[in-house]
Amino acid sequence: PGKKLTDAIDEAIKDYGAKIIAEDLGVFVPAVQKLLEQTGYPGMKVIEFAFSGDRKNPHLPHCYVPNSVVYGGTHDNETLAGYFRQDCRQWWELQYICDYLGVSHIAEVPDRVFRAAYGSVASAAIFQMQDVIGLDNSARMNTPGSFGGNWCWRMLPGQFREDRVEYLAKLTDIFGRI
Repeated sequence: PGKKLTDAIDEAIKDYGAKIIAEDLGVFVPAVQKLLEQTGYPGMKVIEFAFSGDRKNPHLPHCYVPNSVVYGGTHDNETLAGYFRQDCRQWWELQYICDYLGVSHIAEVPDRVFRAAYGSVASAAIFQMQDVIGLDNSARMNTPGSFGGNWCWRMLPGQFREDRVEYLAKLTDIFGRI
């Protein structure tokens, strides 16, 4: 359906102020790229996909284009704290991640991911609350292909602490993301 479908969607949502973000993840398909160019829809960048060893990986913040939206991970990924655990990485991966993000220890990575995303040219940065408040994989939202236990996580009163609010406010101010 291509552009005809996207035009119909745009027409249907125009009065609601809604914006489309294209989930252009997975296998690169030239027709999808062309459709994004025609529609002006931003594509997705996911920092958890960035550290493959390819220095030109499109998910690395220095490779972003302005018409994109950056995520730490998606609802189908591990939390940032879970994904960047030291025990599940090769030494060279850990070294590259730490060097890229300018940290000396892998435990510092999740907060630096926020900084890298906010400081990128992407038009928006979106993070799950589990990542904002620093939870491990026990708070993962969804595990594709599994049955039960998905979409159950809920933030508890008091989990969004003032220090986290201040950190995000500071990044928002530094990088002009208001």
